Amino acid sequence: MVGEDPTDVERCLLKIRRFAGFKPWGAAVSAIEIALWDVAGKAAGLPVYKLLGGKVRDRVRVGHVRGQPRPSLARGRARRT
Repeated sequence: MVGEDPTDVERCLLKIRRFAGFKPWGAAVSAIEIALWDVAGKAAGLPVYKLLGGKVRDRVRVGHVRGQPRPSLARGRARRT
């Protein structure tokens, strides 16, 4: 991947998947993809969600979160972050 444009995420992933898109490397390829999108977003001065098509919804419904006794506690924590 030396010399490739890291902001051309799709092209980089095609090259990576030719050699390492199978198990046990699948998780590593996913991590590299996330990193490439992050690099592309930083280079463009945009958050990744905008590169991927923009905001889809204004609110996200929260159900039971493991380790939280009540969904209301999870909603409160999500609003603070």
